[in-house]
Amino acid sequence: MKRVIIIIVVLTLVLGSGFAGLVVMDVVPNPLGDPEAEMADGDGMGNEPRGKPAFVPPERAPMLYPLEDLVIPVILDARVIKRIYITARMEIAQGNRPAVENGLPRMESRLTERLVVYFQKHYSKNRRPDPRGIKKEMVAAAHDVYGDKVSDVLLITVFEQ
Repeated sequence: MKRVIIIIVVLTLVLGSGFAGLVVMDVVPNPLGDPEAEMADGDGMGNEPRGKPAFVPPERAPMLYPLEDLVIPVILDARVIKRIYITARMEIAQGNRPAVENGLPRMESRLTERLVVYFQKHYSKNRRPDPRGIKKEMVAAAHDVYGDKVSDVLLITVFEQ
């Protein structure tokens, strides 16, 4: 009797996995519906936003200008307690690359000034870096140096040592 139960369980598992494989390969239609179509329409719970405009992709890819990798010391009580390593890119408007390259030393100096002060305040109350706050400071520094030539700063990596 035990052998019969084991054989039935094994056959059920084999047939179920075979059927699932056929559904995945689109040989057999999915009996539960098409989950991709439901996700495209909304969450399937009736919470679809009304009147929200459809996503319109940009006409061309943004120009990204790499910043030098930043190493910002976190100074508390007159000693360096950590170092924050930041890799970032600036999103610049078309044709502004020469102006951005000319202002790069000022940009790096401004970033260092702003981020040292930011990290002193941040780490006096928190234990981990905050990417949103870092990005806010970097965007403000970019607007101080370049104005409207830089539209955004994209963080690639932020880690501490």
